[in-house]
Amino acid sequence: MMKDEFLARLGLQTLAPTHSVLFPTISFFGVGLMVGAGLGLMLAPKTGTQLRGDIERNVTKLWNNGKRRASQAMHRRDREYGADTYPADDGYTNDYSEAREG
Repeated sequence: MMKDEFLARLGLQTLAPTHSVLFPTISFFGVGLMVGAGLGLMLAPKTGTQLRGDIERNVTKLWNNGKRRASQAMHRRDREYGADTYPADDGYTNDYSEAREG
């Protein structure tokens, strides 16, 4: 007799693992938070011009922060491993001057 058959005869069943319930719940909660934040921004007492300006400033700030972090990571990699350890004949270059300026 199998475990599930035995439990079924007793009117019981095995419990689903916690992670099979927890991850979808957290995911839906996170999506709900993002949707709520978006609706809150859209319904805020600001004019469209002010809201678009705020969004543009925040996106620009995030973009510049990402560029700065990428540049720092490249510099750290070059310091730790040396800029010459990566071959230039793979279609990529070792010239990060554009990222360094950012």
